[in-house]
Amino acid sequence: MNVSEKLWWSRYFLALSISPLSAYICLGGFFEEWSAYVAFALAILAYLLSYFFARYVFKVRPESLKRPRDLAIQGIFAYFVAWFAFWIFFYTMMAWASGLL
Repeated sequence: MNVSEKLWWSRYFLALSISPLSAYICLGGFFEEWSAYVAFALAILAYLLSYFFARYVFKVRPESLKRPRDLAIQGIFAYFVAWFAFWIFFYTMMAWASGLL
């Protein structure tokens, strides 16, 4: 696997791990009517932190990718689509398990 694919998959799995927390925030009603906004802000924050994590922890250099901006945007669409799909899935499963559905 090259660096670009590792970056893409790491962001995909990050979306998979953030979505249950987002669903829990929405289902728990911690922020009342703002819970969906807080969950989305959490997803954006996690994506932004993934840039710094890749850059400074994994030492991914922008020069090692096809375009230097790929470090920031590689996998952004897959991240948000996966986050949204798994958010719906986990929200539905949590609501069903708690007897709300």
